[in-house]
Amino acid sequence: MQSHTFEAVIYQIGINRCVDIPESLSNSMSSSGFVAINILLNNQKYQTTLIPRGGGRHRLFLNSTVRKMLYADTGDKVKICIEPDPAAGEISEPTFLTRFLNRHKVADDIFRKLTPSQRREIIRYVQNAKTEFTRKKYLQHLLRILIEKS
Repeated sequence: MQSHTFEAVIYQIGINRCVDIPESLSNSMSSSGFVAINILLNNQKYQTTLIPRGGGRHRLFLNSTVRKMLYADTGDKVKICIEPDPAAGEISEPTFLTRFLNRHKVADDIFRKLTPSQRREIIRYVQNAKTEFTRKKYLQHLLRILIEKS
């Protein structure tokens, strides 16, 4: 997918604002799941993710920063330019995390079902531990969070 510009009307789901990605654009993507993209606004890039909405279609949630840049909110028609995020690839999973998850099957299953951005965030979190004691504490905290998701 190359850079693509489209117009859409912002609508609200709960407290979140979003737009639907045109069907032709959704169909041209290599994935019907989560797709990492950049939004181009005023010569600035914002990283985000297209969310699957069913039937092979995608939805783009617009946070307040993006809406302010667009000077738009619910009901407004906006012009949006998106492009794939080539830097959104998986970062390598550290060996200690792989071994830990292998010992906790339920947590491992949940971890594998997370979006790539959620897995990257977790990997960065556990890699930031400066000592072995802190790393173990972070892993136990991660285990509790993943188990709660099951």
